[in-house]
Amino acid sequence: MKRIADYITIIAFFVITSMFALSAIFRGKVNPDNTVSESKSVSEKAESFINDNFPLQNNWKSLYTNTLVAFGKTEFDGIYIVEDRLIKTYDNLNSESAEKTTETINKFSESQDIPVYVMIAPTAAGIYSNELPEYPNASDQRQLINDIYLNLNNGITAIDAFYPLYSARDEYIYYKTS
Repeated sequence: MKRIADYITIIAFFVITSMFALSAIFRGKVNPDNTVSESKSVSEKAESFINDNFPLQNNWKSLYTNTLVAFGKTEFDGIYIVEDRLIKTYDNLNSESAEKTTETINKFSESQDIPVYVMIAPTAAGIYSNELPEYPNASDQRQLINDIYLNLNNGITAIDAFYPLYSARDEYIYYKTS
C-alpha cells in the first residue's frame, strides 16, 4: 500500500510540474528580455525572468497578501489596509516641494491676464489620517496645503477642498475596496 502512495505522489508531482510548464508556454506572456540591464548577473536575470513569467503570478500574490492580512499585517509598501479602504501614504510631501509648487503657480499667474484659481485636493491619507497608525515621515497635508495657499500671489484665488472633504469623510468620497 505504501508503494502505491509513493507512485501517486511521484505522478502528482510530475503532473503539477508539467502544468506549470505548459501554463508558462501557452499563456503567451514569456518575455525573456524584459528590460533587463546588462549589469545584472546571470542568476539575477534568471530570477527576474522567473518572477515575471511565473504561472498564475497574480493568484500567488493575492494568496500571499491575504495570508499576511489574516496574520494581522496592515501595511504593504506604504499602502495601509484600514477597514474597507486602501490608503496610500506619501512620504515625499515636504516644504521644499511645496515651495516649488507655489513658485510654479505664481509664475503661471503672472503670465496670465485672466483670473487664476487653485485647488489642492488632499489624498485619502490626509482625510483619514486619524485612522492610520503612526508612521515615520508622516506629513500634515492640511498644514502643507495651507502653507501653499498662504504663499500664493494676491491675484490667485485659492479654493479650499480639504475641509469639505474632511467633513464628508464618512461618506463615499474615495474609492473603497468593497
